[in-house]
Amino acid sequence: MLLDLPDAVLTAICRQLPDECIFAAALSCHRLNELALRVFLSRNDIPDPLRQCDVYLEGQGVERTALGLLHALNLATLSFLKSTKTLSFIFLNADLSLGLRDLAQAASLVNRLSPIQHVSLEFRGTICENRIEMSTSIQRRWNSGFLDLWSAVLSNQTVSTLSIRTKWDFLQSYKLYDSPSRIRDVSSARLTRAQSILRSTWRRLRPIPSHTSPSSSVQRALPSPPTITAFHIESSLILHPAFYQMTLFTLRCSPITSLKLHSVPELIKRRNTKGPNLSEDIVNALPFLTSLTIANMELETTVLCRFLSKFPQLTNLTIEPPGQYSYFQSTTRLVPPLPRDVPRLALLNELSVGSGYLVAFLQRPNFLARIARLHITIPMGDLLLPSLLNDLAPIKRSPPAQMSLSLDKFNLLASAIWAMENCIDVSLGLGNKWKDVFSRVKDLTLVRTHYPALHESPVFRRWLALFPAAKKVTWDEYSSDDYPVVFSKQRIYASEDVHETKESKSNNTQFMDFPDDILISILELLTDELFDVALVCRRLNYLTIPIFLMASNIWNRTTHCCVIKLNSYPIARDHLAALSIALVLPHIEEVWVDIPRSGYIYPSLNHVQRLIPVLKRIDMVKKVSLRFGVAPKMHLEEHHIHLQYRWCSLFQELLNVVVNKETCTTLHIRGSPYLFPDEIRWNQRRHTQLKQHVLLDLPTQTNLTHISFEPAAMLSPIFEPWTTSVLQNSKLDSLRLDVTMEDYRFVEIISQALPHLRELEIRWLISPEKNLRIATFLSRLTKLESLRMSSVFTDLTSAQPIPLAIPHLPHLTTLNASIPYINHLLRWVPHALPSLQQLEISTLLSSSSTRPSTAIGSLETLFEGLRRHNLSPRITLAVNFRTTWERDAHWPRNAFDSVLGVGWVQWCPTISALKVKVTSPYSRLANWDSNAAYVSFLRERLTMFPALTEVSFVDGIEYKTETEMMGMASVIVQTVKATHPTMGSIWVNRKRLL
Repeated sequence: MLLDLPDAVLTAICRQLPDECIFAAALSCHRLNELALRVFLSRNDIPDPLRQCDVYLEGQGVERTALGLLHALNLATLSFLKSTKTLSFIFLNADLSLGLRDLAQAASLVNRLSPIQHVSLEFRGTICENRIEMSTSIQRRWNSGFLDLWSAVLSNQTVSTLSIRTKWDFLQSYKLYDSPSRIRDVSSARLTRAQSILRSTWRRLRPIPSHTSPSSSVQRALPSPPTITAFHIESSLILHPAFYQMTLFTLRCSPITSLKLHSVPELIKRRNTKGPNLSEDIVNALPFLTSLTIANMELETTVLCRFLSKFPQLTNLTIEPPGQYSYFQSTTRLVPPLPRDVPRLALLNELSVGSGYLVAFLQRPNFLARIARLHITIPMGDLLLPSLLNDLAPIKRSPPAQMSLSLDKFNLLASAIWAMENCIDVSLGLGNKWKDVFSRVKDLTLVRTHYPALHESPVFRRWLALFPAAKKVTWDEYSSDDYPVVFSKQRIYASEDVHETKESKSNNTQFMDFPDDILISILELLTDELFDVALVCRRLNYLTIPIFLMASNIWNRTTHCCVIKLNSYPIARDHLAALSIALVLPHIEEVWVDIPRSGYIYPSLNHVQRLIPVLKRIDMVKKVSLRFGVAPKMHLEEHHIHLQYRWCSLFQELLNVVVNKETCTTLHIRGSPYLFPDEIRWNQRRHTQLKQHVLLDLPTQTNLTHISFEPAAMLSPIFEPWTTSVLQNSKLDSLRLDVTMEDYRFVEIISQALPHLRELEIRWLISPEKNLRIATFLSRLTKLESLRMSSVFTDLTSAQPIPLAIPHLPHLTTLNASIPYINHLLRWVPHALPSLQQLEISTLLSSSSTRPSTAIGSLETLFEGLRRHNLSPRITLAVNFRTTWERDAHWPRNAFDSVLGVGWVQWCPTISALKVKVTSPYSRLANWDSNAAYVSFLRERLTMFPALTEVSFVDGIEYKTETEMMGMASVIVQTVKATHPTMGSIWVNRKRLL
C-alpha cells in the first residue's frame, strides 16, 4: 500500500529518513530508487543533476564502507541519471590518501554518463587533518588515480569543455609530499644522507618524461582523439612532471579553439632555467587558436606581444589583471612596447583587457578598427590619471560598437562615495578629455565597493551621469535591474538644468491679463517659487527677476550693487543661475563675487566659466571685486596639471572681460590666480610649462583708476606680464596690496610702472619684522598723497631695529599706520610729512599685549613728533581688539591702559575720531553679552576724548537678521550719546546711525 501513494507523498516520507535508510529504500525497488536518490542528492546541494551536478568530496579512507555521494550518483546512472550537461568534481581534502577512492569513483561516474558537455576538476585544501601521512607511494597512487580520471574525461566523446583548477592551498599541501622542507631538526650529516636517499627515490618513482611526443600508453588508452574544444588550466599542478605528458596530449590531440590560463606563472619560461616551456608547447600545439584568456598574471608587455603574435586567428582575447589581494600579484611595471612589436591580430573582434595592456596595444595605429566589443578593467584609483586618459585617447578615433568598463581595487580605508565625489569633481573639469574615452561605456561593473547601500546614495547617481551611454551597472551582488532608480541621473549644476526662457503658448490666461503693478504685488508674496515663475514667459521674467534678486539679497536697488555668493559644493540654483536666466539684467554698477574653495576642483572652474558671460552682459559696471578662497590641499596630483592650465586660461579671460569695460574703474582681486595656490613651489617650478599652455591676452588700454591684488599671486612668473601690462596701460592713481609672502619683487615692478602713484594701501599678512623694506618702496613714490598700512600682527618690539633709510614724502596728506611706522616716518627727517592733514593711528591689542619698552612704539613719542614738526592734522585713533575666548570682562580696558600708558593723555583733546574694531580667528555669534566687554570699554574711556566728533564700532559678529544687528547697534548708540550728547556721527558695522 505504501507504493500506491503519490510521488509527492513518497518524496516527503523520504525527506524524513536518514541517509542510511534512504540508501536502503533506493535499493528496495525501482520506483523508490529515483525518489530516494533525488532526496539524497538534494541534501548534498544537487537539486537538478540532469542540468548541473556539482559534487563536493571531503575524502574517505579505504577502510570505510559507508555509501557516499559518488556511490549514490553511480546508482542513479542505473535509473534516471543517464546524462548531465555540467559535471563538476570539487575535492576538498588536502590529504592525498583520503582522496584515492574518490578519484576512482569519479572516473567510474564519468564513464557511466555518456552525454556530458562540460567537466570541471577542482582541487582545494579546505579540509586538512592534523596528521597527514607523507609517503611517496601515496603520491604515486594519487597521481595514477588523477590520470585515470583525466583519461576518462578525454575518452568521453561528448565532453567539449574541460577545466582543471588547483587552488593554492591544495598545491602547497601537494608539494609537501616531495619537498625537502619535511626534513627538519636533524644533524647536518643525517640531513645530507636523507636528502640523497630522497632524490634517488624521486628519480625511481617519477622519472622526468620527454616533452617531444605523447607517451604510447596514453595513445593506447585513448584510441579515439578527444573532443575538447575549450580547455581551462588554473595553477601549475598539471605542469608537474608526472602530468605534463598528459597536458601535451590534451593540447595536441584535441581540437581546442578556446584556452584559458589562470595563475600559471610558468607560462613564460625564463632564460637559463630548466623544465618545460609551456608557451612554446602551446604555440606548437594550437596554431589555430581563436579564443585566449590569460587571468591573474602580470606579464611584460613585450613578452606578451611576442606570445600573442603566434596566434593570427585570434578573434577573442581576454587578459584579466590580478585581483586586489591576489597571491600572484607583483609590481611589474608595464612598459609600452614599440609599435612594430604590437601584434596585428587582424581577426580580433572582442577584447577584454586591463588598462595597462590596452595602452600597450594602442601603440599600433588602428588597433581597435575591427574590434566590436571592448571591455576595460581599471583600478578606481587610476581612473583619472592624465597619462591614462591621454593613452586611451585613440578610442575616440576607432570607437567599438559595444564598450564596457570594470572598476576594481576600491580602497577599504577611503569610502567609495569619496572616490566617486573626487571622480565627479575632476572629470567634469576635464570636459572633452573625459568624454572622448568614457562617453560610450554601456555596461559598468564595480568590484568590491565595500559599500552595501551604494544605490541609496545620490552621489552614486550623479557619478553615473558621467557615463551617459550606460544601460546597466553592477556592483557587488546588486545591479541596476534590481534598483533602476540609480539611473535617475541628477544634474550637478543649474547651468545644465536651466533652459532658455521661451514664450508660453498658453499665456492668454486671466492671470496674465492683470496689469504689471498687480502682478508685481502678487510676485512679492512668493519666495522659492520665483525662480520657476521667471522661466514661464518673457513678461514674467521681466517682472520677476528684480523681485527675485532683491529677495535673495543678490541685488540692491538703492546702491545698484550685486553680490554673488557661491558655494564650494554644487547646488541646484545658486546666484549665478538666477542671473543667467534673466533676459534683462537690472541696473548694476558694482559687483562683488565670492568664490570659496574646498577639496573640490570643478566648482571653482565652473563658477568662473559661468561668471564670464554674466559679466559680459553687465554694461554699466564701475567696480568689480573678486574674492577667491584657498583650498587646503596637501599635494598636487599629476592629473591636476591639466586643470591648472585650464584654470589659468579662464582666470585671465575673466580679468580681461572686466578691465576691457569702458565704465569699469575699480578692480579688487583677493586670492590667488592659481587653482592650487598652496602649491607655490610647484607653480614656480612649472611656470615655463604654464606659459607654453596658457597664452596670455595682454590688455592694451583700460580705464582703471584703482586696483588691488596680492603681489605674490598676480606678480608670479605666469601672471606677471598681464599685471605689468595693466599697471602700465591704465590710469591708476590708487593701489592696494595684500602682502601674504616674503616676496618683495613688487617693490621694483610697481615703483617702475607707477612712479606717480597718489594713493597706496598695504595690508600686511606676514610678520611685521620682515616688512621694513617698505621704506625703499615709499622713497621711490615721491608723488604719494595717501598712505594706509595695516597688519593683523602686533606692533614691533624693542628687539627689532629699523635700519633702512627713512623716506621723504612731501605730498603726503593722509596717513594711516601703526604707532611704530608713524614714529619711523617722524623720527629723523627735519621736515617730515609737511603736508599731512589726516592721521589715523592704529594699534592692535589683545589680552596678552604688553607696553613697549622703547620709544619707537610709544604713543607719547608720536605726539611729541607731531609737536616737534609743527603738524596739526585731524587725528583718528583706531583701536583693534583681537579676541579669542577671554573670560575677563575688563580686558579691553586693561590692555588699552597697559599698552598706551598715561603719558599721552594730555593730547587726548586733539583726537577728533575714535574707531573700535573687534577681530577674532573664530566666528563670533550674536549673544546677549557678545559686546559687553567692549561696551564697558566705551563707557569708561570715551570721557578721555572731549573733542570727539565721530565714533565708529565694528564688532565682527555674524548676524542672522537685520533686526538682530540693529538691536546690538542701539546699545552702542546709547552708550556713546550718554558720554557725548552732541556727537556728530556714529557708525556701527559700517552703517551710519546718527
